[in-house]
Amino acid sequence: MYYKFKAFFIVICMLLLCDAMSQEPDSLYYAQGVRQIAVQTYQVKNAKIKHAQVYSMDTVSQKDYRKFVFNADGDITMSARCLQNGTPAEFYSYEYDHKQQLTERVHTFQLSLFGGRQKYDYDRQGNKIRTTIYNNKNELYRTITYKYENGRIVEEKTFNSANMVIYHRNMRYDTNGNLVYFINRKTALVKDNDQYSFRQEFIDNKLVKKEYYNAGDTLITRWEYTYDNQKNLLSEKQYDITDLVIKAEYKTYNKKGDMITHQINDVQKKSRVKMQYTYYKNHQVKSMKVYVNNDSRPQYQKQWYYDMFGNWVLWVEKDSKNTIIALSQRQIEYEQKTK
Repeated sequence: MYYKFKAFFIVICMLLLCDAMSQEPDSLYYAQGVRQIAVQTYQVKNAKIKHAQVYSMDTVSQKDYRKFVFNADGDITMSARCLQNGTPAEFYSYEYDHKQQLTERVHTFQLSLFGGRQKYDYDRQGNKIRTTIYNNKNELYRTITYKYENGRIVEEKTFNSANMVIYHRNMRYDTNGNLVYFINRKTALVKDNDQYSFRQEFIDNKLVKKEYYNAGDTLITRWEYTYDNQKNLLSEKQYDITDLVIKAEYKTYNKKGDMITHQINDVQKKSRVKMQYTYYKNHQVKSMKVYVNNDSRPQYQKQWYYDMFGNWVLWVEKDSKNTIIALSQRQIEYEQKTK
């Protein structure tokens, strides 16, 4: 009964939020459609956010809106995705305890269809010790438990609806807290082949080597990393079991430590992709251009614009012909008005 009432409440919230968004003035860019972006994209800094609205587009889908509502502590409490005509398409609600720890997330879509929910439990130190996942029928689907040592997860178990272990993960750390060993075991209840382990080596708290092993503890592939004197990552190379490089990445930086080039050489695909970045004076990314193989013209480019708080308010994507193919505009209302 509680969740039936809660679902009804969520539907009302969806209608109210989407109706508010459908009244927003239009833009010539929006006619080209919309693309969805992860919620994490909308986190802001240097100010406490009250509301955020995001309008996005691409050339293949229909226009829609996303809106986010935050509580007085700056935690997201509701997010909605609505169609152009104001019809709610998807909705998430979030609940927190007195310590601002997320305790529940509920997913609803298409007005009244329950999409599932997740509950989170914590110990006295604030460590998450259990995640309980319910399906779209509000039935128990998975339970994940976590065990800690010195504030770090050392064991994780995943249980099915019958309370039987299906995955068992263990982690080990060095004296500096760096993860040096991880193993993921499965039981006979799982049909996939998701059983593996990896080992990592650190020097001066910088990752210098990573090795990946299959279920038989046979080395499958490894990575090696190099750095400059400022601890910026310069190269990352991946080797196969015959010790041949199959993929390599290289990065360069300006005097301020901003990455200005990132090149990816894929030996197996026989491809080379190079990204070039420019920045504003405060280290915020201004533009990115992507070059493929020997092309002198960028195949793809992106430009960012920010407000006075340093949070992005607009980004634009263009293709090799300098035609806009995607755009996202963000409107933010802060708790305190700007001077």
